[in-house]
Amino acid sequence: MPCLDDHRKAATEGKETFLLKSPFSFFDFVEERFGDYDSIRRIFSLARSSSAESLVFEQIQPCGIVAEENEDILGLQPSYSNAKLLRLSFWKKPITADGVSSFTSKDLVGYPKDLVLDVVMGRILVYAQFDLDVFFQMAADLNIQLSFITGKEAEKGRRRNLSPMLENPKANGVKARFSNGRELGLTSSLFRSVYSQLVGPAEILKLIITLDKIQQGVE
Repeated sequence: MPCLDDHRKAATEGKETFLLKSPFSFFDFVEERFGDYDSIRRIFSLARSSSAESLVFEQIQPCGIVAEENEDILGLQPSYSNAKLLRLSFWKKPITADGVSSFTSKDLVGYPKDLVLDVVMGRILVYAQFDLDVFFQMAADLNIQLSFITGKEAEKGRRRNLSPMLENPKANGVKARFSNGRELGLTSSLFRSVYSQLVGPAEILKLIITLDKIQQGVE
């Protein structure tokens, strides 16, 4: 799976290591480093339930699908900047002074290898659904009106090689209109993160609000 290999093999630009035994607090670490993001909390919860003993926390350059998403967003918002991309590796062993140089892939905390191979080989099919009707209503509850980018606007996106929405192939993205009349165009790659990175709908809404604040700051 090339998009995963891109991130796994990317060179690190900064690294921290943590032993996950007491007094380390999973809750406090997420709160201090990431704030209120449910997907990050789920990752750390899975690591804890899998008896992870150490964590390698690295900053890497955007690559693979993240780099593609950055390009899509820049096409609509030239002021956008990817602050950082982090790689988190949980290990079944405690890290010593030698680091992870003696570790192998078997020491990584992850999904069962047999199951992953079955998925890659097509013996197991994974289905996912993103209910945009419900998502649009969630946005409306926050006074954000969402609509599909179609017609002439979508054609502009296709000329820039922007991908169509998985949930609506005729649309090239989603337009957000805020209560103050401001509008923000959102590319389809933002919504693909629901599948590729397990980003929850509530977190996408937070990102939409953040992108609007960034745009206001630039203007």
